[in-house]
Amino acid sequence: MQKAAFIFLGTLLVLGLGTLVYQLMRPASGNLALDKDKFYVKAVTYLHEDVADKAIIILPPTGGMNILDRLYGESFFRAGFDVYILTEWTQFDEFALDLDIHQRHYTRVQKAIGMLINEVKAPWTGIMGTSVGGLHASIAMSTHDELKAAVVITGGIRVPEVIVNSDQEAMRFAKKKRYEMYNFKNDDQYLDDLSKAFHLDPTQLAKKFTGKKLGVVFSTKDTTVPYENQKKLQELWNAKVIDTFDHNHFYTIVRMGLLGRDEVVGFFK
Repeated sequence: MQKAAFIFLGTLLVLGLGTLVYQLMRPASGNLALDKDKFYVKAVTYLHEDVADKAIIILPPTGGMNILDRLYGESFFRAGFDVYILTEWTQFDEFALDLDIHQRHYTRVQKAIGMLINEVKAPWTGIMGTSVGGLHASIAMSTHDELKAAVVITGGIRVPEVIVNSDQEAMRFAKKKRYEMYNFKNDDQYLDDLSKAFHLDPTQLAKKFTGKKLGVVFSTKDTTVPYENQKKLQELWNAKVIDTFDHNHFYTIVRMGLLGRDEVVGFFK
């Protein structure tokens, strides 16, 4: 009994020391705040003292920056990148049921990305996005000439289709309420009206991504950003498939964030 107690206490001590060492070795992050023409942007940064050769902009999933985004940031920083993780922008948390909300929201995100790009000192900038961050990244590659490469994890294109078919909680709630507000009879009618109000899908924009380094990570059982929409992005971009998981949205995001970061970072090198 006494021996078991010593083993238990020793294990706790080792884990505690390991966690302390890890925390001490973690790179220090900073906070960036921008404000231009009454439009603000906030980001968490990992920046080298000297200008890095490359920079990466990270777009988090729904819910905002999480521990996985920070882990990606730290991995990129250790690989020599300057890192910018987008966290907030003007009216980032606006929620409304009118069909124009998506055009407003996605337009603001592209403006925020543009402001971050202008802050980058490195001569080369890439972008990665997860989930809705991946949708924004796919649009960014058709919007910002400065971006040289992209990785999208469980993201896709044909944004109105994603909105209509997603099982994400806010999208399901909006769909239910909109059926009542607009008297939609079926999903085809909903999609048609939504498509008329949204003009930022990569299929509608210039192919500024042509000739750039593009990668995707698939989740084939995804019902949040349906696999069909992920596949359409890969086909539009002719992107390299970095990894494919026969799992759902959440599993793929966590699996890549915990065990696949080196694959993502290596893709940008």
